[in-house]
Order: sequence, then structure tokens, then C-alpha cells
Amino acid sequence: MPDRPLWRLTNQLLDDAMFPVFKLMAPGYGRRLARFRPPADLDLLMLWTVGAPQEVYVGPESPWRGCRVERISFQSACTTRCCENSRVWGQLITLERGAPWVVIVPGLGTGAFGRDSYDVFQSVHARAVLDAGMNVALIDLPYHKRRKRSGCTSGEGFFSPDLEETAGVFRQGAADIISLVKWVQQERKGPVALWGTSLGGSMAGLATAFLPTLSACVLMEPLDNPGDPLLYLKSTRDILRYVEEAGLDPTEIPGLLRHVAPSTYRPAIDKERVLFVTTLWDRIIRPECQERFWEAWGQPPRLTWEGGHITTAYNRRVVSEALAFLRGHLCEAE
Repeated sequence: MPDRPLWRLTNQLLDDAMFPVFKLMAPGYGRRLARFRPPADLDLLMLWTVGAPQEVYVGPESPWRGCRVERISFQSACTTRCCENSRVWGQLITLERGAPWVVIVPGLGTGAFGRDSYDVFQSVHARAVLDAGMNVALIDLPYHKRRKRSGCTSGEGFFSPDLEETAGVFRQGAADIISLVKWVQQERKGPVALWGTSLGGSMAGLATAFLPTLSACVLMEPLDNPGDPLLYLKSTRDILRYVEEAGLDPTEIPGLLRHVAPSTYRPAIDKERVLFVTTLWDRIIRPECQERFWEAWGQPPRLTWEGGHITTAYNRRVVSEALAFLRGHLCEAE
């Protein structure tokens, strides 16, 4: 067993380095930040009306681990200021026709180290799903991978002083996930579950609040209110400066963005089919924020883990337990 204080410190140092490294990979980041706009009065109840997309492109790609791989693309049901976001992209990895599907929703910055890479979400999470005999769908979140802004790195701009855009992309991300889940249910058949991590956990949580046909959901170290980390992360000071210059007290941001926090709603499936994975040493999404989200959803099943934000996503024991939860509910639904 590792020395726990040293292991805890290692986890915290890795978490503290994440956003500074991300900003180093995006030179000129501060100059490209959008200026402040207050959030619009968005209607998230429209997510109930989102259906499977009508015109969908599905094209072959190189096989991976002996599985058929396809690129999928369709028009988003929502619009934002970023025109690159108007089209949704994702990947389908089919192990066996008729097998259950797990839609994996990645976290912030996915693809920053390579446009065609889903990073840990493919190399660890998707691989585990395939090894368990299930199919995988991956989705590019707004501002990520093929949806990133020209001249920017993947994920850049998702959070900005433009609170209207931030709220809009949260709604759009949830709508895109709902569209993909309904298309998979309609065209590929079989039960479907969601697995979202960090920012992807927030998107998956919002989608779960409007997807009663979902078989199960795992929310791993999920973000809830996007305004919370803006206040306590040192790396977001550039954003807060623009907010303050506009005459707004930054402490008001969580209240202004509450309507896109999944805890504002309730899961559309039984809470026993939702698993929270709470990281106890998390410096990016603080444990108390994860705790409030879990309590707001009625304290569904939960796995607590002594780890940081970065290391937990890679931990094979955590991944294995989350997968066992999903597999149990997907097998019941078959």
C-alpha cells in the first residue's frame, strides 16, 4: 500500500497542474476569451422534445481491437454562437450486433492531445466496456475535437466570461447526448446506458433528467453547477476579471447558472439506476460540490474513492465497479 499522505499529495499536485497545463497548450488563451454577457433565460424543458436526429451520417473507420468502428455525425438540436458546434460528431464501436450500448461522455479538454483521440475515455473506459461484451458510443462535446473553434485547442472556450454561451453549450451538450441515445435505441436496438465523467458527468446528468428510456447512468466525479469551479480554481481568474469589470460580483455566477446545473432537476429514471462516483481528494470538482449534487438527487447508490480528479478516471478498480453497475442494469433491460 502506498503511503497515504504522500499518495494524497500526489493526487492533489496532479489536479492542481491540470488547468495550468491546459492553458500552456493554448497560447493566447486569455486574449481569445469572449467578453462578459449575462446568461439568457434558457428553456431546458425543451430537452423533453429532443428526438433522434433525422439526417445522420455514418461512415466506416479503421477497426479497433477487432471491433467495427464508425464515425457518426448529425445536426445539433440547439444552436450557440460557435458555428463549429452546430454539427455533432461521435464514434460507434460495435463488438456485437444486438448487444447493449454504453454512451461514454468525456470530460473537459478531451482531444487536446490529438484530434482523433478520446484519451482515457477510449483507452480505459471504452476498452473495459468492450471487454465486458457491450458496444460503445463516444460523443464530442461542444467546443471539443471536431467541434473546437478555429485556432483554439480542444475544450477552449467552453467556460468563459460569456455566461450566456456557457449556459447555452450546457443545454446543447445535453441535447446532443439525448439525440445520440435515442438514435442508438432506434437504429441499433438494445438497451442504452450513459457514463459521464467530470464535465461529461454534468452533461450526462442533465440528459438523464430528460431520458426516461435510459437503462442506467454512471456519474463519475461529476460537475454540477458550472459556476462553482469558476470561483475556487486559481486558473479561472482570467474569466472572473472580465466578470468583475462588467460590474458583477463573481459570487453571483453560480446562482445565474443554476438552471443548467443537473441538481436543479431530478433523474427521469429510478434513482437506484444512477451511480455516483465521488472522489474524496478532488481539487477540480470539490467533494462538497459532488456531495450536494448526490443529495439533491435523493442519495442514489454511490462509490466514494480516496483519489484525485485525474487518477480516479484512470483507476481500473473504480472503472470495474462502475462497469459492473451498468452491466447489471443493462442485462436486466435485455
